[in-house]
Amino acid sequence: MSSIEMIQRPAQRGVFPKIAGPIPPMPTNSQPIQDIIIVVPWAYPLPKDPFSLSFGEYSRLTYKEATELQDEVYKVSSQVLEDAWKRGKKQVVICDRDKIIYETESIEDIPNDKIMELAKKYDKACYVFSTSEMVEESTWTPIDKDDDYPTIGIYCGAVDSEESEIVKNSPLINADFDTGNPGYKVFDANQLPESIASFLPPLRYDRHLGRQYPYFQKEVKLCVKDADGKIHSVVRNIRLVRDWIESALLQVSPNRVGFVGRDLIRDLRIKVVLDPIRKTTQIHEASFQLA
Repeated sequence: MSSIEMIQRPAQRGVFPKIAGPIPPMPTNSQPIQDIIIVVPWAYPLPKDPFSLSFGEYSRLTYKEATELQDEVYKVSSQVLEDAWKRGKKQVVICDRDKIIYETESIEDIPNDKIMELAKKYDKACYVFSTSEMVEESTWTPIDKDDDYPTIGIYCGAVDSEESEIVKNSPLINADFDTGNPGYKVFDANQLPESIASFLPPLRYDRHLGRQYPYFQKEVKLCVKDADGKIHSVVRNIRLVRDWIESALLQVSPNRVGFVGRDLIRDLRIKVVLDPIRKTTQIHEASFQLA
């Protein structure tokens, strides 16, 4: 016996099922009923309670979905977070309402492996928040109305890639260089290859100049070229921001595409020469001496 064929296809989360287009008329004698196809999209809306997600459910969220849930957790847990910051904590992990399951005074981002360990232990979605904003942030002393922020040219690539291939195939990111922030390594995800920029849970929140911004973490190989053409590299975790244009990181420097701190020059074992007259940055071997 013939019947109407029903095809289900995924739809965006939060969109309720509906018939795609008008229902066709019933078949005539010359039109077999099996030729009629009704397409019915389906989806599961995001849960109203972000703490109800299991680890597996959270790991399948899109970046936008994770951001929506992170916003909700921040609202309901704001007092718990403020109390943690007052106790000197710099980063916390929350997986249940008003309950911190992990906290640290370190400004170094909590490794993804640690977050995964906690998520599997509790079988819950983990929400990570930071308050590593540095009050000692410094900018160049104004020279004139056209003063610029100093930068360092950086290439980002996969951990297992050769330095030469990264420099050849990756875009050069002229990241703002701020000696007042030791550990900052923050980049506009939209400027990087999809292999690096693709979302990797968990989503995290930090603050910059009093405003929140979302990011996620990935381990990459960072490369720079010195004045003699030699490549220096180091493998480090970096922060990737998708909503870069709207982020708090552009408050001081609207044209910023990356933001790195002084730890980078220590890790790369390089010497940096900033020229405020020519407004250029030169990179040299650590043993370099100015003439």
